[in-house]
Amino acid sequence: MIIRRARLSDYEGLIPLLNDFVGDDRYSRRNNDSFAKMLRDSRSFVFVAEEKKKLIGFVTFCVRKVVRYSKPIMEIDEMYVSPDFRRKGVGKSLLKLAEKKAKELGCRKMFLESHKDRKGAHKFYASMGYEKGGYYFDKML
Repeated sequence: MIIRRARLSDYEGLIPLLNDFVGDDRYSRRNNDSFAKMLRDSRSFVFVAEEKKKLIGFVTFCVRKVVRYSKPIMEIDEMYVSPDFRRKGVGKSLLKLAEKKAKELGCRKMFLESHKDRKGAHKFYASMGYEKGGYYFDKML
């Protein structure tokens, strides 16, 4: 397995994973997302896990500043591993890479959100040292 920074040429391989992640095919239409913009943004990161030249997982995260901390924070926006490759260290490797990058960039903390129904993901994050921190609320605009 190889974990590397995503390239624009990864788009076709990433879209099926994104659709699996969100549970529908809303990203099947090209450019119905911000992939290219994220690759150009110096505060955003997309890494992919690849096995035999096929994408099997990804993690996206961003670094931002907030008033309450003197150092930046990192938020994991999306993380997904294809079901056939779960429990094989792929997710752990992706998360460790994000943590390493956060340390390199001087981040104070990392956080992520996970859907309330993803119990397996919750156990995974807890096993990696993440603590449940609260609720989140959202509103589509």
